[in-house]
Amino acid sequence: MSGNNSGHPPGIARKILYGAIMTLLVLVWLEGLLNLLWLAPDYRYYRNQHPPVLEFKEESYSRYDENLGWDHIPGTHIADFYGDGLDVTINDDGFRGLENYLPGKHPDRYRLVALGDSFTFGYGVGDSHSYTAVLEEINQSLRTVNMGQCGYSVGQCYLWYRQHAATLDADMLVFAVITDDIWRMAGKRTANGYGQPVFRLDNGTVRVENQPVPQKLETGALRFGRRQAMEFFLQQNAVLRTIDGILPRRLLGFDAQDENELMAIALAMIGDLDDDSRKANRAFAVVLLPELAELTDADASSIYEKVAFVIGTYCRDRNIPFLNMRSHFKTQGPLARRFFLDEEWHHYSSTGHRFVANRLDAWLRDVVPGYPR
Repeated sequence: MSGNNSGHPPGIARKILYGAIMTLLVLVWLEGLLNLLWLAPDYRYYRNQHPPVLEFKEESYSRYDENLGWDHIPGTHIADFYGDGLDVTINDDGFRGLENYLPGKHPDRYRLVALGDSFTFGYGVGDSHSYTAVLEEINQSLRTVNMGQCGYSVGQCYLWYRQHAATLDADMLVFAVITDDIWRMAGKRTANGYGQPVFRLDNGTVRVENQPVPQKLETGALRFGRRQAMEFFLQQNAVLRTIDGILPRRLLGFDAQDENELMAIALAMIGDLDDDSRKANRAFAVVLLPELAELTDADASSIYEKVAFVIGTYCRDRNIPFLNMRSHFKTQGPLARRFFLDEEWHHYSSTGHRFVANRLDAWLRDVVPGYPR
């Protein structure tokens, strides 16, 4: 005997199914509506969780610059800035040191310009303790120019040097970087609220954006911009999340750059500085300096060595002298800890700067023709 085994007439079964579908649709609609209603308070909470703008003591000798974000205030002297007898002096040209260098240079001295960030500037040590100052002490044929700027990225160093290259008339340029200098090129603002230029590659040519650089944010203001807002909405909105899987992120307002892109930009800048140096008959070398974590932490060490390999390979292909300073630090074993200060960022101590100066001077004597011996 045939029949409906469900126990319900066909019409009732269809009604139950239809009712279930409608209930599901109403629940989906209600979920979407409630998510939309909660979006504003959730957004305010998310925004308020972002860190406020900090104030760094290095701002005492820095000022806003529309092209670089910030630079030194020329003619600044702050006694005991890093401790008793550890003065900071910015000369009239905007470089760290007691003497002025522009426009002319001493005819009997080999002018070496050291370009870099706070590790070159000598954060935490006095004017005479940076490795650039020690280089002059151990090789008296040198006249060094300290172009270190605290917090600078590779890109800012690149722009700042190009502003002064002609008047500096250097015999040699040493570009000393840490791995963080590469990643600092991502984003438009720093932790202390300074804006910074943005760099892109256009068919191998470095292009600069975000200039004039926005003014510095007030201390205590939230570091929250378009990228952070888009990250929030992508987390909260399924439609945007779906679009994000289809379209390039820049079309959604993202300007974030991945590490591969930042590394390619850094290499292009090294190539430009090399080209300029060759045209000017100026020696050029690249040095990769290690941070403390890159000696003690396995993950940080691995990243450092990958960066060293990429930069080293690029420099070798272009016949640019390249020094991986971490290998020298590693020879010291546990004693290398004395090369770093006990402060938040673990910059080099005066002992560390002297170690760098001695290794750098010995290496340059071997690899750079014309370097004073």
